Amino acid sequence: MVNSREHIYVNAESIKAFAIRAFMAVGVSQYDAEITTNSMLQAALRGEGDHGMRLVATWINKIKAGGTNPKTPISIIQNHTSTALIDANAGIGAVAAAKAMEMAIEKASSSGAAFVGVRNSNSYANAKYYPMMALESKMIGFTFSNSIPLIPPYGGLTPKSGTNPIAFVVPSKNELPVILDMSTATMAFERLRVYASLGKKVPPGAIISSTGHTIDDPTLLEKKGFLKGAVLQAAGGYKGFGLSLMINLMTGVLFDGAFMDDLREFTPADETEKVSFVLGAININHFMPYDRFIERMDEFILSIKDSDLASEVDQIYLPGEKGSIRYKARLKEGIPLDSPTIETLSAMAKELGIEGIPGKI
Repeated sequence: MVNSREHIYVNAESIKAFAIRAFMAVGVSQYDAEITTNSMLQAALRGEGDHGMRLVATWINKIKAGGTNPKTPISIIQNHTSTALIDANAGIGAVAAAKAMEMAIEKASSSGAAFVGVRNSNSYANAKYYPMMALESKMIGFTFSNSIPLIPPYGGLTPKSGTNPIAFVVPSKNELPVILDMSTATMAFERLRVYASLGKKVPPGAIISSTGHTIDDPTLLEKKGFLKGAVLQAAGGYKGFGLSLMINLMTGVLFDGAFMDDLREFTPADETEKVSFVLGAININHFMPYDRFIERMDEFILSIKDSDLASEVDQIYLPGEKGSIRYKARLKEGIPLDSPTIETLSAMAKELGIEGIPGKI
C-alpha cells in the first residue's frame, strides 16, 4: 500500500478479497459476491472511481436495510428465441445484469442477435462490464438502463428523465476494443457525489438551479440523495434528453417496470431502486466472418487516429482506450482510494467484524 498526498494506493487483489468478504458477511453467495465485486473493481482499475470500490459500502447498506435482496432470486417472465424478460425481485443489479448478458450471448449464438430485459432491479453501476462479457464470445455487446429523474426536458426545469447510462463494446484485432460507456447527462450522478465528498466544485454547465441558472456546488444534496433545488443538464441539450427519454421507453415502459417518479435512488437504503435495463449481444459471424470483421475494425480505428491534431492534443483516443491503458497500469501500481472512501470502508469493516485490506482497512 502506497501513500500519496491525496490518495492511498491499494493492491487490486487485496481490495477485491476485502469486498467479497464484505458481501458474503451480509448473506451474498460467494459467486454473486465475486460478480458484484468484479464489476466495481473493473471500474476502479479503469479510472472510474465514482463507480468503483466506494460503492461497496453503498450496496452493503442497502442489503442490510432491506432495499436489496442479497439472494437475487431471478424470475423468468418471458423467454423466446432471441429475447427474454427477467424480474430481478429487488436483487443485486450486477448479478441480474450478468445473468441477462449470459442469456443474451447464449441466444445470439444461434439466433444472431438477442437482447434480454431486466426489471425491478437495483442499478448495475458499471455499465460497460456486462457488454464486455460478449468479447470472449466474439460478439458485440450493448446495454442501457433507466434511472431516477434528474434531467428536465429541453426547455423545462422539472426533472423527468434519468442520467440513463448506455454502453457499447466492439472487438478489434490488434487495437484495443472500442468501449463506449456514457451518461445521457453532462455528468454521471455518482461523479457528483465524489465531487461533493471531496469538497470540489463541478464544471460549469453540469447542474442548473430550479430557476435555470448554472451552479457549481454539488453539496446541494438532500439526505435521501436527490439534488435539492437543482437538476442535471442533458448531454447535448435536446438530443441528450431525447436519448434519455428513449431509453426510458425501451426499458421501464416496454418491460412493464417502474419509470419516472416510481423509480428510487441508492437512498433511502430500505427502498429498491426498481430500475430496468437491457443487455444485448450481436453475433458477428451471422453478418460476416469474425476474423475479417476485427481486421476491418483495426483499419477503422487506425483511420480515425490518422487525423490532423489540434495544437494542444498529442494523439487521438477512441472511446474506452484511456480506460484500457489505465487498467493495465493500475494492476501494477494499485488503485487509488480517497480519504472519504477509506474512512467509509474502514467503518464498514469494523461494523461487519471482517478483516480489512491488509495495512489499512
